[in-house]
Amino acid sequence: PSQNQRPELCALLNVTDKKYWSPLPKIVTQGLQSLTFTDVTDDDLNDLLKSLNKNYGTHITLTRVSAYLNQKLTHENIDPTIIALLTGAAAQTVPSNYYLGLYSLKLYETYRRYLTFLSKFHGDDALIIFASEPENIKLGSPLHIELRILQWLFKSLITKIKDQRNNLSTEQCHNDVTLYTQLVLALSSGYRPVTGWFGKLSHMHLATGDYWISDKESGIGDNSRVVILSPTAIQVVRYYLEYCEQMIVEHGNSNVDLSRRYKQIVDGDEYLFFYQKEGELLPCTPSNYTTMIDDIWPLQPNWARHHIRSTLSQTGVDSTLINAWMGHATNGKRCYHSYSTLSRTQLEKVTDTIEEHLLQIGVETIQWTKLA
Repeated sequence: PSQNQRPELCALLNVTDKKYWSPLPKIVTQGLQSLTFTDVTDDDLNDLLKSLNKNYGTHITLTRVSAYLNQKLTHENIDPTIIALLTGAAAQTVPSNYYLGLYSLKLYETYRRYLTFLSKFHGDDALIIFASEPENIKLGSPLHIELRILQWLFKSLITKIKDQRNNLSTEQCHNDVTLYTQLVLALSSGYRPVTGWFGKLSHMHLATGDYWISDKESGIGDNSRVVILSPTAIQVVRYYLEYCEQMIVEHGNSNVDLSRRYKQIVDGDEYLFFYQKEGELLPCTPSNYTTMIDDIWPLQPNWARHHIRSTLSQTGVDSTLINAWMGHATNGKRCYHSYSTLSRTQLEKVTDTIEEHLLQIGVETIQWTKLA
């Protein structure tokens, strides 16, 4: 699936296709005019399988045959999103498909590798000889943003905040520092846009980077997860908290309610972020975020989830780790189910990849209170 975007955003986004095709081996298609097989019924196929089972002592069924590709690729730890695309699974059955942007070459390579495996049983290379091969096109989410565009985003926002170095206590500066910190956390954690987005300081342990996320409370049981923030993300949060501490003092006499709200952030009693507009304190909701950032970065609030999942996938991070990080299920199970073997060391591999990405796109750790 690929989401429709506002026309004016096309310059920021990748052009993606909603359709792709996989070639069938020539040995399958030769002599065929179509693949409808109107003269072949399930009973015909079952009769054939019964004959094979009788002659070779096997127990093959239509269900087992149709499920084999899925089972084999799952055993090979192929990303479930790729398996779903190759098998034509309904998009809604694999939610992570909505977040992934990839090139069709990845699908073709996986498909060809599977047919190469089957060729061992066939005895020759007939299964990997095609009449034509598909071109490499971009599929899925258009929200895997190019590095140069993200570099421009962070450079522009940093410049904007630095230009306000003599007015750090204004509503505009507060909103800009807030948005900068939120963008870094969104890319670092994969946090879903919800009311109270990014939680409270009490949900973080900045000494270790552990970050408890509970952004999907549907279903039965605990859907929360833990990710590990990268060093850059931790420092960005520290400087945001330092900014809040200074604002407690700045507004202590002039605006008691505002000063109290900053203190609640630092004490971990309230959500980490809020916005200011004409003297009003606005909660951190997806709609308020969209309003505040629209003139800087007019993309849907969950763009960072699309971007970071695609980035992790393209850099070769194991799909189980990606699902754990994003809060997606693996083979119908929550990643932190009772028999999960995921370890902190494995999660740190994701952290390292994200840290490298943050540095690539120009994220800086700036002590906002020292700008003046």
